[in-house]
Amino acid sequence: MISNPAELFALQQRTANYNLEVSMISTLTRKTVGAVESLLRS
Repeated sequence: MISNPAELFALQQRTANYNLEVSMISTLTRKTVGAVESLLRS
C-alpha cells in the first residue's frame, strides 16, 4: 500500500497517461481500419 501522497499522485498520473495512450491507439486503429475498409469497398 502506498502511503506517501506524492507517490500516490505520481502513480495516478502514470495511470492516467497510460489510459490516454491506450485510448488514442485504439481510436487511431479504428479510424485506420475504417479508412482501409472504405478504400477496399470503392
